[in-house]
Amino acid sequence: MCQLSGEIVAQLCVSDRGSAPASLAMSTATFHQLQDARLYALLHRGNPGDAQFYVRRCRGARHALELGVGAGRIAGALASAGVPVTGIDNHAGLLELAKRDLVETGAAKFQLVLTDMRSFELGAKFDRIVIPYSGLFCLLDAASVQACLTRCRQHLMPNGRLLFDVYEADSFHADCEPDAFDESEREHVVDLADDETRLSVFERSTWNKATQRLEMTYEYFDEQGRLLHSSLVRHRYWLLDQFAPTLAEAGLCIENLHGGFAGEPPSLDAEVIAVEAKLA
Repeated sequence: MCQLSGEIVAQLCVSDRGSAPASLAMSTATFHQLQDARLYALLHRGNPGDAQFYVRRCRGARHALELGVGAGRIAGALASAGVPVTGIDNHAGLLELAKRDLVETGAAKFQLVLTDMRSFELGAKFDRIVIPYSGLFCLLDAASVQACLTRCRQHLMPNGRLLFDVYEADSFHADCEPDAFDESEREHVVDLADDETRLSVFERSTWNKATQRLEMTYEYFDEQGRLLHSSLVRHRYWLLDQFAPTLAEAGLCIENLHGGFAGEPPSLDAEVIAVEAKLA
């Protein structure tokens, strides 16, 4: 059976809602949003080396912006390295977790904004804008991608850089066909501990090759086999030959494209594609 490349997960960074006002307090997170955020953060922990990559590339920046900040994992690493950081996300529960984490780590210079990565307007420009952990793949059509990238261009300083990473998709896109996947099959992903509760997480996936769309449903079961929670992640992935024209359409160009976080060349054996872009 064909395997999708790496661990296909994403920030909960896009919804069909419009952008929320920046003044909306973190306390607006509901119990369900907080529960959803806590379980999401337990499962989705990033890729090895990603935090170090962003810290290196943001060193010396006067102000960094993270899109899809989630529970604050990357923002916390940047703040701990002395980089003032603003994080945006449209999930109030994740922003509440991010705030708690940043406060606990003693970060002094951070701001969190509840808004959408397709339509944010922050009234500031940044030395670095980062979109970690396949966040751009959460944008499910070309118009949404261009809206986000255009916002990034408008918020970048003249010598600023846009940094992002996504999983490598060319290998499974070329070698596999959707009928190789049983959409009803549930695959065990990992066992987790949520306080004193042991959870087993399973994934079910669907794939539309023509539209480059993936949908992953994650189901959390307790030790008695009861379904406690489920979440759906939707992706529209990019192929390598789509990176440059997609960025160019928004007035950006690729400065460096790597097949990992240590500067490796891109290849079909890579699990991650890391990109550094600048104003064209």
